[in-house]
Formats: sequence, C-alpha cells, structure tokens
Amino acid sequence: MLFVFNEVNADGTDAVKRVQDWIDEHDGRYDALFVQACNPAGVEVNTKKSFLVYPVAINDSQEILLASMGMGHKILEVKPPANFRVHRRINDPLESILAKYLQS
Repeated sequence: MLFVFNEVNADGTDAVKRVQDWIDEHDGRYDALFVQACNPAGVEVNTKKSFLVYPVAINDSQEILLASMGMGHKILEVKPPANFRVHRRINDPLESILAKYLQS
C-alpha cells in the first residue's frame, strides 16, 4: 500500500500535482493507493489496477488523518480497480450454466 499526503520538490518547496495524475503514475505498482488530500468538491478519482482509498467531500486535513487511523467520521471511500471481479465458487447448477453463457 502506498500512502501519500503531499509531495515535496528537491528544493523543499511543495509540489502541486493533480491527484488523478499521481494515481495514474502509481496505479498497478501497489495493491492499494491511499490518498490523503482534501476533496471539498467530492471529485471522483479512479484506478485501473490498484484498490483506492480516498476522502469524499471533505476539506479538513485533521479529519482525514483521524479517519485514516479509524477514528472520526466515515469520510473515506474504498474503491476497487476498474473491471475488478470477485471470483466465487458456484454451487448451484443453474447458476453455473448461466455463468457459462454470460462469459461468452
């Protein structure tokens, strides 16, 4: 899991970067990405290969930090990667037949 709060340039100044650009850069290199950045507009971000944990409609860094530790309000959304499917064992014969037709 990769955890990010913000990026700092080599000279010590803050780097301004779009969150989606950061996600795209790290997507697939880690199983999960954790974005700890304010999101007052409730902007939706996506991944293709990694799970994503990010704050929804919040503009309070302290609240995000508390939520990331499991305290405070539930403001974090966990999003699976695009096209993520959970494979489960099918025990029902009818469901098994339907699954074969849906895959083609």
